[in-house]
Amino acid sequence: MKTGRSFAARFFLLAWSAYAVGAIFPYIMSVNIYSPSVNGSILYAQDQSGSDADTAPAEPKIDPADKMYGEAHMKLARRNFKLGNVDRAREELDLVIERISTHAEARFMRAVVAAKAKDFLTAWRHISIAEQSAPNHPRIKEFIARLEKAMPRPSVIPDEVAARTAPVHASELLGDALEALFANKKASGGISSLGCTGIEETGGKIVAKLVFEGNTSLDENSIKEALKEALKAEIVDSKPASAGATLEIAVEVPGLPLLNPSAKSVSNLGELLKTASEETDVALKNSSESEPDANQRITGTYTIVAAGLRSVNDFMRKLSADAVDGRIVHLANTTMNEQNVWKGEVSFRFLAP
Repeated sequence: MKTGRSFAARFFLLAWSAYAVGAIFPYIMSVNIYSPSVNGSILYAQDQSGSDADTAPAEPKIDPADKMYGEAHMKLARRNFKLGNVDRAREELDLVIERISTHAEARFMRAVVAAKAKDFLTAWRHISIAEQSAPNHPRIKEFIARLEKAMPRPSVIPDEVAARTAPVHASELLGDALEALFANKKASGGISSLGCTGIEETGGKIVAKLVFEGNTSLDENSIKEALKEALKAEIVDSKPASAGATLEIAVEVPGLPLLNPSAKSVSNLGELLKTASEETDVALKNSSESEPDANQRITGTYTIVAAGLRSVNDFMRKLSADAVDGRIVHLANTTMNEQNVWKGEVSFRFLAP
């Protein structure tokens, strides 16, 4: 296990910054320090002689893509916390927690931020989860003791609300359904590429046309069942080809309008894309945009690289709140710099300013 003395120094600065900007719980770090485990999600204590205290429980298994994502955003969270930019630190911590809900350091820092804002119930929610991950850590115990003086531990702590909002148009619902499909390992195990050739209203229904490809025969029934469950809808049509290695599926996308009813004109599309890319760790490689059409809509096509389909959907959700609609044109699983990634094109339509 790493001793993480450089992290200890950084955390000393974080704690001192929290005190300097008015945090209600100052921390004295002269005896025990924090250090991350290999995946950065467990805090453990270390005594003055430098030996590790055996306080860390068994680490939960974390997807490598989520681990990489968490490490990157924890680095940004620590930097902003140290600089006193508490709002930005909170945003970065929330991104980590969305991916790794048991991340003890993120939960601890989030509790500190909430306590500073006198949001004691939220502080209790986060520190309780940090406590479950590292129950014997002295600094977590110290924080809890101080928090109890501000607000006794609640007997019931309401569940936190999911960071991602509910979909409001068909593109968003389809994106969530594809993310759910890829979380189903039985259904998605053989898929090496996917795309959406269109989403349109036909016969009073909104129907998405999807294409899945694999290196071997795909599990057609599992894919269809996963989509039906995620969309709460029926499969309109399905056509296997290439000995089952290609599957075309038309599926209903029910209950929401085809186009975003809250679409906004975008005056700085480049900045919107840059922010979405940075906040979701999706690399934006190439982009092209059309001139406005007769309806003053700009069509943008973007080449992206992402660690997984969840990251792709995170990126698309950042854009879809403002866009008219959007879809995955084509994504393929490949290897770049010895990393397994998804690379391909997505398309959005935006209102011209």
